[in-house]
Amino acid sequence: MSPESRPEFATNGPGQRVADAINAHLAFLRGAMLHPPQLSIASAYVNAGGYAVLADELDRVGAVRLLLGAEPDAQRTVRPLKESPTPARAARA
Repeated sequence: MSPESRPEFATNGPGQRVADAINAHLAFLRGAMLHPPQLSIASAYVNAGGYAVLADELDRVGAVRLLLGAEPDAQRTVRPLKESPTPARAARA
């Protein structure tokens, strides 16, 4: 991935790493922007090793927002929503 390109979506796969895409993009932004960029990342999880790979670039950004997913609980059942009347049904009631 060239530093000029903006990753809309990055994934780990053969010959590509999310960390490389984020680091390249942040390095490009640092060179192109007057003020440090802010960063928002959505990920299923982040571990300490993953953070370490990004640490140098993350230290140079303004603010970092991290949205993490939660591992589903296989034991928990999904409770059904209560049946709520539609506006038409509520008007008739």
